[in-house]
Amino acid sequence: GGLCGLTANFQRKIPVVTTYHGSDINNKSTRFFSQISIKLSKFNIFVSEKLLKISKLKKKSAVIPCGVDTSVFYPMSKTLAREKLFWKQDKVYVLFSKAFEQVVKNYPLAKAAVDRIDNAELIELIGYTREEVNLLFNACDVALMTSISEGSPQFIKEAMACDKSFVSTNVGDVSELVVHTKNSYISTYEVQDVVEKIEKVLSSKLENASREYVLNNLSNHIIAEKILNIYNNLINKR
Repeated sequence: GGLCGLTANFQRKIPVVTTYHGSDINNKSTRFFSQISIKLSKFNIFVSEKLLKISKLKKKSAVIPCGVDTSVFYPMSKTLAREKLFWKQDKVYVLFSKAFEQVVKNYPLAKAAVDRIDNAELIELIGYTREEVNLLFNACDVALMTSISEGSPQFIKEAMACDKSFVSTNVGDVSELVVHTKNSYISTYEVQDVVEKIEKVLSSKLENASREYVLNNLSNHIIAEKILNIYNNLINKR
């Protein structure tokens, strides 16, 4: 992020490409250092349009989100996933985006909403391997993100790779991603609105059907190629 980019720019012989993931731009305490890094870097990559707008940069930049490993995150039977996790088949499970203790993830809102839904349990995403997280996505009924701020949340893109529906506050690039889904929604920070959006997902028979978009636009090899092109262009200009 910005602090690493600033450190790398202490030398001026080798051109620096800096990527900004969210907290380095969203947080005012670190934004100052990021702004210096932006000016010194030969090229800047932002993981979402929102971050680019905050930076107010008009040149030597590109928006490239982090990629998704689609060999790790993929759709599978909900019944089978629940069996592997020893979950009840007749219960509503809502997967939270991170550890409950992370303040920026806004756990109190998620808990308040899920507490209003019958037979529902909020699952904390902490202490699992990536393969186990794939099981969690497939076993849950809906993925929930109530964050105060984000860059380009992997949680949402990984849910999409699993064809899993999500409800999220309007952070990062979620508003750009949700249009490529069929049964996912953006909520406000009002508890009842979060409840209603979750219940819309639960009552719908539509599958999210977003994996194809991830495969064609957000898979690791596609993102890596875009980044490599930037480095190659800088090398060719030297």
